[in-house]
Amino acid sequence: IVPSDSYNNETYGENPVGSGPYKFVQWDKGQQVILEKNPDYYGKMPQIEKITILFAQNEAAFNLAKNGEADIVAVPLEYGKENVDGYTMYLMDTIDVRGISLPSVPDTGELSPEDNYTIGNNVTADIAVRKALNYGINRTAIAQGALDGGLSAVYAYPGTPSTEITEYIQKVGTGIHSRWSTNEKTAMEEAVGMSFVGKRSMVCMKHVGMNVAADAFVNSAITGVHGGLVVVAADDPSMHSSQNEQDSRFYGAFAMVPAMEPSNQQEAYDMMAYGFDLSEKLGEPVVLRVVTRLAHSRAAVEVSEPIDENPFSPATDAWVLLPGIARKKYAVLLEKQETMMQASENSIYNRVEMSSSKTGILACGIAYNYVKEAIGDNANLVKVSQYPLPEDKIRALAAECDELLVVEDGQPVVEELVKGLLGADYPVKGRLTGDLPRTGELTPDNVAKALGKKTGA
Repeated sequence: IVPSDSYNNETYGENPVGSGPYKFVQWDKGQQVILEKNPDYYGKMPQIEKITILFAQNEAAFNLAKNGEADIVAVPLEYGKENVDGYTMYLMDTIDVRGISLPSVPDTGELSPEDNYTIGNNVTADIAVRKALNYGINRTAIAQGALDGGLSAVYAYPGTPSTEITEYIQKVGTGIHSRWSTNEKTAMEEAVGMSFVGKRSMVCMKHVGMNVAADAFVNSAITGVHGGLVVVAADDPSMHSSQNEQDSRFYGAFAMVPAMEPSNQQEAYDMMAYGFDLSEKLGEPVVLRVVTRLAHSRAAVEVSEPIDENPFSPATDAWVLLPGIARKKYAVLLEKQETMMQASENSIYNRVEMSSSKTGILACGIAYNYVKEAIGDNANLVKVSQYPLPEDKIRALAAECDELLVVEDGQPVVEELVKGLLGADYPVKGRLTGDLPRTGELTPDNVAKALGKKTGA
């Protein structure tokens, strides 16, 4: 209990006196706290003279250990796959509880006096619906989709939010060749090797891992592949456990190979078998890009009948990229671009929805859900979940509208491309124009605001 006349909500708790074994010395918000042994402590004196606590999470904390800059670090289990010289690993039991709060009373027409919002919801008040929301079915749709799609091998380097995909396969996959690799480049090379003998393979990493894998990944587009190969890159907008917000769709365009971006868990499941088929049809690797919000959510999915693994059938083509071979292979890759474009135009994952609105919307991946939540069916939009961009669909949409709003989670990849596609005189809005936040995850609220809709709880 603190006297009201001496309590300040802005500064309370920032200058503790401390009566324990250590006394407060310095606090740099967001960076560190420094503690020193308290000579006036009434109990047994501690043996450590000084403690510096660094505020570092996950990868940042693990890097402190690898660089020898910390004595003790606490990291998630996924980092326990790699040994660090001079450190001993201890496993600690923990619990992580997530909750979701939805209106539990029905809609009676009553409005809140503060902001005039409707109180209650008939759907979420339904006891059957509330029970259904308590069931977590197939949280790892990508992994199950790969297993049912004829997967023979998965190679990965751990990193949130991609780790659970490989862990799931290791747990339930029977006869699947599975390895935690030394790094992402090694994982990519191992997956390519499996593809060369006709088998379907998958490589999993977080977005920054694409930097490490880039050499092998880009070269795999030149060599081509034999068995289907899907590269799963898990991006982390808002940097929940990462050091940047880079967007893996850039790598798909850079290597000139198809990329897919599911908007929900069902698409994440279905796109694995589709991606393997597309990879084998084109003879190229395919990128599957997911974001944290999708990777860490769960839903019921409708599964398909599993298909058998491909037989062992080593390809006889030349896979070594000596300059004379690479020049020919690169010409073949360029010839495939028109086929990739047509695949995107005809993809079931890229579709057009029309209404009387004069504002056109490009809704990419998970952002499609935020748009639908904000305005329902009252939109002229192109849903984009397969790349390269379906340019014909976008041009047709632009012809029917006065302007386009690009809604994409991550960097303004599509916004920049569309500006070039439609020309400088056509108004294209999005993250670059400030209509949506330039950094961080999209949310239903900031998407609704960009669409001119009222937001709030």
